[in-house]
Amino acid sequence: TTSTVKIEKTAVTANVDKSTVVPGDSIKIKGVTNLAKTDDSDFDKYGSNTVYLFVFNTTDFGKDDIRYNVSTKTFQVFNGTSWVCVASITATGAINLLNAHPKSDVALYVYNTNVLSNGNFEKEIDIPDDAETGDWAAVVVAMPVTDDNVLNKVSSQLKDDEGVLKDTLIGKDIVYFKVEEPKIEF
Repeated sequence: TTSTVKIEKTAVTANVDKSTVVPGDSIKIKGVTNLAKTDDSDFDKYGSNTVYLFVFNTTDFGKDDIRYNVSTKTFQVFNGTSWVCVASITATGAINLLNAHPKSDVALYVYNTNVLSNGNFEKEIDIPDDAETGDWAAVVVAMPVTDDNVLNKVSSQLKDDEGVLKDTLIGKDIVYFKVEEPKIEF
């Protein structure tokens, strides 16, 4: 007996609660996805439905510069010349930073957050006190399957020959904000 599972393309839309933040302050990244609630016993199977946030201190990286490679079990960032492993998913669905500098002059911060029952998610991000000022970007990645054993078994319709997941299983969006020194007026 063959059973068929229909997979909807993962969708995610994100935004920030403010367009400018100062070092030492925080910014909230929030949005909505078509994933079921994280750890919902009926609809969240094979790892947890999770949203991952890749925050860069530059806008040089976009949605196409992040991918998940099942073969290496890592998120990878394209640094302009090659794909660099930057993060892995732990057994509990959390994200583990492996490389905070996909390029020597770039800082990368990674976070994960749960999907609520209405499909919404949000994560408050603390901007370091010594953060570089300028335009920043956060690539938001939604994944419905995070269990590497299951991901290893998906067909070529869902991953390429290198083991990289296709966009059917990963939804992405990008948000931008500015980090500025505080202005003191007298």
